[in-house]
Amino acid sequence: MKRGDVPGRLNLALPHDQEVLSVDGMLVAGRSKSIGLVMNTPIATMSEYLSEVVAGLLCGAETQQVNVTLFTCTIPGPGRSALDALTRLCRAREVAGIILMWSSGIDAAIQILQRESLPFVVFGRRVNDPLVSWIAPDNYRGAYSATRHLIALGHRRIAYIAYPEMGTTNTDRLAGFSAAHQDERLPIDESLIIPLPVEPESGYQALRSLIERPTPPTAVFAFNDTTAAQMQRAAIDLGRRVPNDLAVVGFGGLHISATAAPSLTTVSAGMAIMAEQAVEMLMGRLANPEKPALRRMTPVSLIVRASTIGV
Repeated sequence: MKRGDVPGRLNLALPHDQEVLSVDGMLVAGRSKSIGLVMNTPIATMSEYLSEVVAGLLCGAETQQVNVTLFTCTIPGPGRSALDALTRLCRAREVAGIILMWSSGIDAAIQILQRESLPFVVFGRRVNDPLVSWIAPDNYRGAYSATRHLIALGHRRIAYIAYPEMGTTNTDRLAGFSAAHQDERLPIDESLIIPLPVEPESGYQALRSLIERPTPPTAVFAFNDTTAAQMQRAAIDLGRRVPNDLAVVGFGGLHISATAAPSLTTVSAGMAIMAEQAVEMLMGRLANPEKPALRRMTPVSLIVRASTIGV
């Protein structure tokens, strides 16, 4: 198979010994150990998130003495799908295992990896299949604490900005959002649950539409920090004060949440630490392929900042 037949790549190599752990667990001399981070979401829509993940991957790779290659399956070529690109990557056998960061169609991606017998760990979302290893933040608890925080501040019309194509991550956050309302015996206005595509500036446009409603929300809980920052910027551009007219909460604890003006209240998910643990989990799978799947939900914490309580 030619090198050009696999998806686009970015090598994140670290100097170390010259051996590779192959899929069957044998050491092959003359090559470097290598694992892949594989994603099907355009980098432009998740640059902040990806930078945190890569930082953690590099720490994990240094500890485990492996190289990491980022493979993007977003633009595989004319007549080819992201799943086709993933299949070609598996068959190229350039990496011993994969950390899968996949948005829509993850079930099909998992089936390909299982069929091709390439060890993998799903990153960032819970997976229902008991045979699949995954690591994800406690999305339910994070959404619950964010929503309870807004309710405690007196907000009753709270919008949830959803990304349905993110599967169980979105499902769990919506469940936490709903449970917080139920525990406070507050009705949920279904019209304030706003599904968005994973596209640049989708949050900015969504906020403009929300603000124009006869009865707009007084607070928004956004799927992630990037979307929250976009919505906050849109509110300010429309002459609204944050948080006086609109409180904003994000999810992720990314760098942008601290540098936004005003700074964003967010649910910190510890993405870098989680990515480091994902490398450890994958190497464990490679060393002991017969062991049961590893399923790890990591703790989250609410960081309260100016976007909900002011300066």
